[in-house]
Amino acid sequence: MGKYLKQGFVRELEWQLNREEISYSKWVDLMEEECIKNYKEETF
Repeated sequence: MGKYLKQGFVRELEWQLNREEISYSKWVDLMEEECIKNYKEETF
């Protein structure tokens, strides 16, 4: 997880999920987008 997701990013999403600011599906979508963004930054 440390390669494409930062711990602070995941922690913030978990807080938002626990406070019901985002849904579980939105949580997954945001994590996927962050992984893709970080992967692209690393490969280019």
